Amino acid sequence: MRTINITKSLQGYTLKKPLVLTIQEPKNEKEKKIYEYILQSFTGKSPHLAKFTFENKSTIKIAEHLLLHRTASKATLLNYIYNIHDFTEWLGTPPHQLLTQCLDSDGIAKPTAVADTIKLLDSFSDFLRVKRKLAPTTLFNSIKYIQLFLKLNGLRLRLPYSLTRWSLYEDRAPTLEELQKMISVSDLRA
Repeated sequence: MRTINITKSLQGYTLKKPLVLTIQEPKNEKEKKIYEYILQSFTGKSPHLAKFTFENKSTIKIAEHLLLHRTASKATLLNYIYNIHDFTEWLGTPPHQLLTQCLDSDGIAKPTAVADTIKLLDSFSDFLRVKRKLAPTTLFNSIKYIQLFLKLNGLRLRLPYSLTRWSLYEDRAPTLEELQKMISVSDLRA
């Protein structure tokens, strides 16, 4: 085990609260790249998510998947881990405990636990829709992130219904009258 003390973001800004991480030594170059990817993704914006990710081996699998099989976008990892953290905080259960409740020692899903977890995911979806008033596409993405996390850890869950992806507001070009009003209100010299 190795302790890392991070006091500055990658942009050179001093963190309000130093980030102290205890992580395992990387066993190979691939693990080293994954750790760097996690640190680069969270150090500036959400250092507490770096700690959450390193504390849970199951969340490191998301970082590995995004780095090796997707775009390796730091913002994408931030979104995934944020939503997984949000779900597990809402449940009051750490990710590894959620997985051990649903999988037996051989990694085979327990049908009753899976059914219960689907109900919890459905309730979380309702919470996001009603309490947080998330837009349909944001809600769709949040649930998709959680489902991928579970899938990468050996648990395939599907809600009994499909979530829709649609925008609340239609993109459109302004009308002639709207353009004229914008031009008359704006300062053309600036």
